[in-house]
Amino acid sequence: MKTIRSPLTAEEIRRFLDATIGSDQPCPRCDTRQWIYPQEDENGQMLGLSITDASGNISGVYTTIVLHCANCGFVSPHAKSVVVNWLNENPSG
Repeated sequence: MKTIRSPLTAEEIRRFLDATIGSDQPCPRCDTRQWIYPQEDENGQMLGLSITDASGNISGVYTTIVLHCANCGFVSPHAKSVVVNWLNENPSG
């Protein structure tokens, strides 16, 4: 079985969304159904949200995949680990 890691392709992200919530969900701000799907570069670069402790010290990074609305720019973050786990459990073809 092929193990998905990085980089993720836009097609893999779309396949995950099609199977879980549907990739044609409307934007909650403008109701447009056109989303821009990211594609990682060869280094696996995606948005990372810093995780901080109570003192404000960075204790880790939460890696996310961010889609954005083609019309208004609304962003929709998705946990990369959930996408990767689903792809590993549901290999294509």
